[in-house]
Amino acid sequence: MQYVITALQMTEKTAMEEWKEELEEYLTCIDDLPINSINRSQKFWKREPCPENLYSSDVCPCQTKIDVVRNPTTGVLLGYKEEYLANISENARNSLSLKRQPGPVMLDVRGYSTHNPFWPGGLDEPDIDNLNENSSFDNLLLEKDFLTVAPGMSSGMTFTTTNSKEESMPEVPTSEETTPTVINLTDILTQDFDDLGDWGKDEEEVKQDSKEETSEPITVSGSESMDEIVSATIPTSTADETKPVPAPVKEEWAINVDIDHPVDDFYKRIPDMAYKWPFELDVFQKQAILHLENHDSVFIAAHTSAGKTVIAEYAIALSLKHMTRTIYTSPIKALSNQKYRDFKQTFVDVGLITGDVQIHQESACLIMTTEILRSMLYNGSDVIRDLEWVIFDEVHYINDAERGVVWEEVLIMLPQHVNIILLSATVPNTLEFADWIGRTKRKKIYVISTLKRPVPLEHYLYTGNSNKTSSQLFLILDHKKQFQIGGYNKAVDAKKERTSKASQNFGAKGQRGGHPNQDKNIWISLIDMLKKKDKLPVKEKSEIHIFFHKSINRLKGTDQKLPQITQMEDILKRGLGVHHSGILPILKEVVEMLFQKGLVKVLFATETFAMGLNMPARTVVFDTARKHDGTEGDIPVVSDLQKMMLGKPTKLESQFRLTYSMILNLLRVEQLKVEDMIKRSFSEFHSQKDKVKHKEDMDKLYKEIAKVKDIECYMCSIDLEMYYQTCKDYHQLKKKIQAVVLSHPAAIKSLTAGRVIVINDNLRKNVVAVVLNSSVGTNNERAFTCLAICEKRGVTLSKEDLTKYDKISPVLGNTLFIPESPCWHELVQVKAANVSIVTTKTIRVDADKIINDLKKRQQPRFKDDPPGQSVSIATQELLRLTETNSDGLPGLDPVKDLHIRDIELVEQFRSIQAMEQTFTSFQCINCPRFQEHFDEHSSNMELRTKYRHLKYLLSDESLMLLPEYQQRIEVLKSLNYIDEHNAVQLKGRVACEISTHELMITELVFENALTELHPTEIAALMSCVVFEQKRASEPKLIDTLVQGKEKILGIARKIDLLQRQFGIQAPIDYEEEFKFNLMEVVFEWARGLPFSEITNLTDVQEGIIVRCIQRLNETLRDVRNAARIIGDPVLYQKMEEASSMVKRDIVFAASLYTQ
Repeated sequence: MQYVITALQMTEKTAMEEWKEELEEYLTCIDDLPINSINRSQKFWKREPCPENLYSSDVCPCQTKIDVVRNPTTGVLLGYKEEYLANISENARNSLSLKRQPGPVMLDVRGYSTHNPFWPGGLDEPDIDNLNENSSFDNLLLEKDFLTVAPGMSSGMTFTTTNSKEESMPEVPTSEETTPTVINLTDILTQDFDDLGDWGKDEEEVKQDSKEETSEPITVSGSESMDEIVSATIPTSTADETKPVPAPVKEEWAINVDIDHPVDDFYKRIPDMAYKWPFELDVFQKQAILHLENHDSVFIAAHTSAGKTVIAEYAIALSLKHMTRTIYTSPIKALSNQKYRDFKQTFVDVGLITGDVQIHQESACLIMTTEILRSMLYNGSDVIRDLEWVIFDEVHYINDAERGVVWEEVLIMLPQHVNIILLSATVPNTLEFADWIGRTKRKKIYVISTLKRPVPLEHYLYTGNSNKTSSQLFLILDHKKQFQIGGYNKAVDAKKERTSKASQNFGAKGQRGGHPNQDKNIWISLIDMLKKKDKLPVKEKSEIHIFFHKSINRLKGTDQKLPQITQMEDILKRGLGVHHSGILPILKEVVEMLFQKGLVKVLFATETFAMGLNMPARTVVFDTARKHDGTEGDIPVVSDLQKMMLGKPTKLESQFRLTYSMILNLLRVEQLKVEDMIKRSFSEFHSQKDKVKHKEDMDKLYKEIAKVKDIECYMCSIDLEMYYQTCKDYHQLKKKIQAVVLSHPAAIKSLTAGRVIVINDNLRKNVVAVVLNSSVGTNNERAFTCLAICEKRGVTLSKEDLTKYDKISPVLGNTLFIPESPCWHELVQVKAANVSIVTTKTIRVDADKIINDLKKRQQPRFKDDPPGQSVSIATQELLRLTETNSDGLPGLDPVKDLHIRDIELVEQFRSIQAMEQTFTSFQCINCPRFQEHFDEHSSNMELRTKYRHLKYLLSDESLMLLPEYQQRIEVLKSLNYIDEHNAVQLKGRVACEISTHELMITELVFENALTELHPTEIAALMSCVVFEQKRASEPKLIDTLVQGKEKILGIARKIDLLQRQFGIQAPIDYEEEFKFNLMEVVFEWARGLPFSEITNLTDVQEGIIVRCIQRLNETLRDVRNAARIIGDPVLYQKMEEASSMVKRDIVFAASLYTQ
């Protein structure tokens, strides 16, 4: 265009027409353009056709692989085989298989929330072939729905049945054969083979031959045990069909290992041990190592210091030898840090992963808390591929109400190839717990328990309180667990003697010893008795001083002068130590290490100190044996001492509960069901344990029901079924009403001794009885002791006989029971629900004489004595009332006589009266064989009821936590975490990233409540979800934090209202779970205030503050990941800043165990 304008400027023509002519000439005569002015000409390249570019030639991955086949014993090459690869397109986002493609090398060891977990071991994997077969087109065509007869025709076309897919398809050899087929030419040449041999046979003969020659392959699904298929796999003998077939042996998942006999050939069986110790192993340790060598899972239950760590060390050594991985899990972070130091000294390749520390994540042995392992399992971490062992230490921690559920989740989610090592203190139900794990994982668990203590344990009572009485130490339980009653009596006498002297010197109150220094004197005398010396040597003081300052010098200058640190240094130099949750973490580690070295002589600690920490204590003193009750100075009674020292340890009990995080993590994986997780929990173990038996019983009932024939009776076929159902409803409603009516004060007042009633229970139908007395059971259910008439029986009915009477009886009026044989009597306990009628009749009885007489004659030597006069008179009077009122006795009216004003109850009572009037209108009661037909129909209905009950027990509807699961699903739907099809939405994926209070934090993120705040304010607000202490001083908050607090409480009320709306009953209100007392401390800490100053802002102890801020940093990282998922860069950056602001100084000082 520039060329055109230039040419036009050189001419004199300026009219519009001339411009147009020049422009048209330029555009139409391209060949006349100058060839030298390329920059002013239109660029154009002539295209050359290339049809090959139309074809797509993307290279697909190889569908097969070549494997080398070797002799398993010699390793000699036998050949090659080609195997089909069925998992080439699977990855972490669409598959749960271990054969899926691994993730990137730099992938986080914890995995990602967008990845699927690996398939849990013991869970039935879906069979692709079965899925394809079930969804095939052939199965959609049901032959019974075919139209074979044309309209107006009497007959039609008959189609021949086609063979099933299994019969028509030839058997394909599997690729799991270990040795290739060897063809011997000599056998082929010498074989008498006729190519035309099979041609002369009919098709049916060929099929018959193939059936005889080819054995049908047996497929065992994951849900079947060997017990279920053994009858199908073992052919029955035709020679002796009458010979009884022995029942199959029930498969046991928990196997108790015998450790009473020594393992003499231990070193022959394991000539090349993966790890050797400088000492001789105990029998239980050798047995455990033998099973580890066989790749078995074990459960070790032994006392503290018995040597359970040896098994863990050998498992780590085996994984190093096999070039696999081991994960060691512990319940608390402190134990993880200590085990890291211990294992690091033994094995070099050891890593540590906690909430705030990641050291050597690529190591063969990883030490972590159970929560982190759960996160790795849900997020499909590739570390699980190489995992050979998972060691669960302190398994009895599963009883923890708050965190015990994590252990069950991990045990359920572990893949099948991972072996399990459980280390626990002695618990009474080791076999039960191991049986649950074995059934859940479909692998045998070998239980090794030992009660042996390497160091004998003795229990003493100390009654001294001064230097003069410091020798009052009395043995009450020796190392053989024999209670020494003599030592206990001596302790009591010594206490009484000192008490009597004190009462003489100080009066009656001297017993309590009101001196303010009494406790101090007791501890001083105790320490003197234990130490036998007054002071520590100067050498030990110096060693304590050097170690303490070497550890504290890692801290910032102002942090080294904290009051708690200076106080701890002073008492440590005296050989004393303190250890509890309020102590700073670094000080707790200093105390632990000094105690291990023997430099701390007396340590004051809580029970958490004994949580697996390897502390060489020689004496443990219990300051109190119980909580304060006003008598702490007294010696505990013998029964309490024996229960504490000789009683059974606490059983392992399930603390499984549903959480929103668990539900969302399972819902995001289509192949996994929350019901399967509930079904495999320890809480459902006993109900699921009988599943095989229920299935067998249901099959038997099904066969019995199939044999049932219809009742061939015209009159009964009209309404017998309706009559039976009406009778059933009548009896159920009447029992329910009677239980309520008879608990009414007016009814209780009338049911005194002498009141005549009519009883209907499993054994007695319309039997007249007289009330003797009444009582209230443990469940507030009222019961009556009665004298009832009966037929004289020579033999007492057994429980089996009683079940025959537990059937629905027909309602044929109120005709009373009249004994056919000589009238007798019996003393019965009647529940309120079994009292059919409270009559208007009363008789005079002496209740005490009747009860005493009947109880006396129940004794063997008095059983032949005649009944007393009071019993005989009461029995005769009851028989007289029965015979004179055989059609029924009049009863008290609930409204007129008992004055019941409950409208609902009165309406139900009127409904019963109306039902009684309808029974005479049924046609079936006129049948001559009515009772026979009714009993037959009742038996048939009982079979169906039992069948439905067993079917219910085998279904998911019987799960105890299923109603709560459905309620939580409704809450998630209301909050838009999942859709109507339970598919996880964006909010649900965000909640999967949150480890604590997932609903609250997700709502804060989506309501944009954090984006506008400063990072320091975000950190302060988030402290409410990690701080758990109930009582603390009130903080002083700025206006922004007050508004944020109200926002959080508003969301909490909304969630709490939703949960209550759908029936979720929580022990406390949802908004009470958030504690705001540490907001000011966290706010100032994030602003850079020194730790020594923020401790003055609250009365919360320093150790709890540190723990809260450490957990807060993990929560901030979770919110950061949530911001990444929703694509909020502003919130992501603020979370990064908030995390860096709180992560400093003494709060995040490195553990001494990792240095």
